[in-house]
Amino acid sequence: MGLLRSTPISEQPLRPHSRFLRTDRARQRLIPTTALSTGTYSIAEGALDFLAKDEQVTAVFTVTLTDSKGGTVTQDVTVTITGSNDAPVINAISPTALTEQTNTAALTASIPVSFTDVDLTDIGHTASITGVQASGTTTGLALTSAQLIELVTPGTVTKASGSSSGSINMGFSAPATAIDYLAAGEVLTLTYTVAVNDGDGGITPQTFVVTITGTNDAPTITTVEGTTDVAGAVTEDASLSTLTDTGTITFDDVDLTNTHTVSVASASGNTLGGTLTLGGVSESAITSEGSVPWTYSVANSATQYLAAGQTASEVFTVTVSDGNGGYGHPGCHGHHHRHQRCSGG
Repeated sequence: MGLLRSTPISEQPLRPHSRFLRTDRARQRLIPTTALSTGTYSIAEGALDFLAKDEQVTAVFTVTLTDSKGGTVTQDVTVTITGSNDAPVINAISPTALTEQTNTAALTASIPVSFTDVDLTDIGHTASITGVQASGTTTGLALTSAQLIELVTPGTVTKASGSSSGSINMGFSAPATAIDYLAAGEVLTLTYTVAVNDGDGGITPQTFVVTITGTNDAPTITTVEGTTDVAGAVTEDASLSTLTDTGTITFDDVDLTNTHTVSVASASGNTLGGTLTLGGVSESAITSEGSVPWTYSVANSATQYLAAGQTASEVFTVTVSDGNGGYGHPGCHGHHHRHQRCSGG
C-alpha cells in the first residue's frame, strides 16, 4: 500500500472525487468542498484569492484506509498552497463636470477613485495617469497631451494590509488661460486613463472623463503698437469742404469662435456735427485678436469759427459686442485747435 506524499500545488481549483475517509486538521477556509481523491485536492474557486504572490498556506489531512478484515492504516497528507498575484480592479469612476470660471482662478476638482485587490497583504500600490484623449471643442486648445496629463495629480494610494479595499483621491487643476478659448456653451471633453500598480506585476487601467463647459468672456479693447489709432486729427482748411481722418480700434476676445458687431454713439456735448463711421470687423475663429477701422468726418465750414490755436472737441463711444452679453468700450474724442482730434471710443 503506497503512501501519499506532501504535495505543493498552485492557487487554482483541482478536480474532486474520492472514496477515501478523511479527518481535517487544516484551517476551516481550506477544507475542500468535495472529497479527496487519489492525488487530487480541490477547493472552491476564490477561496484562496487572499494569498498574495508567493505567500503559502498548508492544509493537513489524515487519511484512514480500512481493509475487508478490519485492518486500518492512517497517513497524513499535507497540501502546500502557494499564492499567485491577482491584479487590482478599479471601480467605475464617475465623470467630472466643470464650468469655466469667469475670473482668473484655476479650475479645480477632486476625483475620488476606489479599487479592490483580493491579495490582502498587498500594499504600497501606486497610481499614474497613462493617457488622455481630447474631444469636443478643441480648436484653440494649446496644451499638448503631456501637458493635459499634468493637469491631473494621481495622489497617494491608500490600502491597508488585511483589507481588499483601496482608494485614490486624484486632483484636477487647469489654469484659466488654458480653457479661456471656450465660448459660452462649448464643451471640451478630456478622457483620461489611470493605472493602479500593485508592485507585483498587476497593473490595471481605468478611464475617467472630465468635461469643461465654456462661459462667456467679454471682449477687451487693446493697444497694438503700429496698428491701434484712436486719436484722429483734422485741420481747418478753407480749400476742403469736408475734413476727415481715419484710425483703427483693436480688441481681443479669448472666446475664439465669438463673432463681433460694433456700434457708435455721439456724445451729447458734440457741437460740430462731425460723424464717426465704422468699417467691417476683421477677426478669425482661430485667433483672439480683432480690429475695426473708423473714419471721422466734419464739415470744414463747421470749424471756421476757430481762431488760431483754439481747440474744440467731439467725443464718440464705440461698443464692441460679442453677441453673448459681453461688451468692450474704447473712447473717441476730438479736439479742434485749428486742428481737430478724434480719439475713438
